[in-house]
Amino acid sequence: MLLTFATENFDTDGFHSTSTNTGRLTIPSGKGGKYLFDGTGIFIGTVPSYAWITLWKNGTKVSDATAYGGRIGAIGGNTNGPVHGALIADAAAGDYFELYIASDQSTGTKTLYGSFSCYYLGA
Repeated sequence: MLLTFATENFDTDGFHSTSTNTGRLTIPSGKGGKYLFDGTGIFIGTVPSYAWITLWKNGTKVSDATAYGGRIGAIGGNTNGPVHGALIADAAAGDYFELYIASDQSTGTKTLYGSFSCYYLGA
């Protein structure tokens, strides 16, 4: 499932739109280089036994090595469960990145909150 984001904490250079392709972070003109991408998904309600998060670049999964997960436990004794991943990737102007999450959950309530960030590391 593609994670989408209707709001932003901040966006210094127009990497994200809250109205079009809200799951994408697009590298602006003149901002190519190496980036650290960081994503988190938090399940609310029925927590799966495991989940994984993957980074996609220009519509293609970057690598299975981006998968994180293992057994997801409850946070603070309630029924919320997190999955997190981070990856460094090369990016050129116009490249777009998306965050997908998958799990073994097939029944029950599944509400998902998340965050997706990119940090410029240099050329």
